[in-house]
Amino acid sequence: MDREKVIEMILDPGRRPAAGSAEHRAFLAQLENSPEYWAMYEQQQAVWEALALWEPVEPSAGFDRGLYERIERSPARAPAGIWSWLGRPAEWFVTMRPGLAAGLAALLLIAGAIVTYQPRRAAEPFTARGSIEIGPAYSEEIEQALDDIEMLADFEALVLEAEGPGKS
Repeated sequence: MDREKVIEMILDPGRRPAAGSAEHRAFLAQLENSPEYWAMYEQQQAVWEALALWEPVEPSAGFDRGLYERIERSPARAPAGIWSWLGRPAEWFVTMRPGLAAGLAALLLIAGAIVTYQPRRAAEPFTARGSIEIGPAYSEEIEQALDDIEMLADFEALVLEAEGPGKS
């Protein structure tokens, strides 16, 4: 059983397999054999027990009204329209800053692409001339191949001479 699965079962009792199943026995074996898992299991059990004892406090009668009033007075409230943005430049800058940063990044990427773009030149047509220039790595291989062909031609001539005239 992998580590993530064991931790998931420790943290969420609803994910544990049915008692008595092979997977449940493997989970219990992991807990017994690992002090780390056992400590995590005990800590999580303490959390679940504390949550079972906790009783939430009911909010006061005017909680919702007070919350909405605080939201209305909040300076981080988004402006209502373009005219309110023009009337409050500092707030406009704060609310538009992420958009400005994204726009600037896009502009820089486009400018970089334009600067580095180099159109490909059309390939020059091949024209046969008296000789072709070949790099040093290929010229040695070509010379070796020509030597091999010459040697085979000499060998063929020797075989034909050995057979004599008219035996081919």
